[in-house]
Amino acid sequence: MKTASALVLLIGLIISFGVFANNPFDDLDQEEYGVHITMELNVIDYAAVNSLSNTDPTTLRVLITTESLSPDANLYGIAEALAEGIKRKYKMAEFRVFGRVNNVELAKSIRTNYDLVFVVGSNAASRDYDYDETVYGSRTSGVRCSKSSFNDSVECRESGSESMPIGTRKSQRTIFTDTFFVNYGDKACASWNADFTIPGLTVCSPIGHMAVTMRYGQSDASWCANSDSAQATLARMTGDNVVSSRPERISVTTSPDEIGCEE
Repeated sequence: MKTASALVLLIGLIISFGVFANNPFDDLDQEEYGVHITMELNVIDYAAVNSLSNTDPTTLRVLITTESLSPDANLYGIAEALAEGIKRKYKMAEFRVFGRVNNVELAKSIRTNYDLVFVVGSNAASRDYDYDETVYGSRTSGVRCSKSSFNDSVECRESGSESMPIGTRKSQRTIFTDTFFVNYGDKACASWNADFTIPGLTVCSPIGHMAVTMRYGQSDASWCANSDSAQATLARMTGDNVVSSRPERISVTTSPDEIGCEE
């Protein structure tokens, strides 16, 4: 009886932690300062997500594509990396981008030929902030004296100097926020930008959503020199977690080189 009770308790803990049992950031070293990463999973249609969870994933025709019909290198790399993880579960999944085509007809074709579609997008923002920067000056740290060879005078000169704080000044730095997101469902629809000049794709009635955000600054501890590489790394890490039966939020702060910022 005790064994059975312990087993029930263990199963209950696993269920209560949900996706945390498979935290994609477990292998990252946590740091006090660095790049701050957050993964958020949201369920929009619980009945549809539960139905999806009870369907054999190997039988589903799955498409991974991008909001933009002609994505830039950053978005293409993110979607391609996400597809690696999604394909591990959905064996019939394929990653495709379509270029300059009629997006209305494309959406109809996707609805006909695929059971599930993942549409990937991204955005970036930044904000400046003021901080007090310490200003340093120098002072003599030592004096060396010697008797003059020409007379009885003594000659002295500085033998070294050291820096010391002499005040502060207002300076400015920037915090960068890069986000990629995935909406998924069974119906693709045509979309346009705000002034209806650029066609794209979206999910008509998404059943779930994932967003991964990385925030970094200009200090040595948090600067990400190659944010495209870092986002692709994070996409590769989180591809297995896109579909979730419950909302989750996971955050970690790690060193830039842990996620490919220097590659």
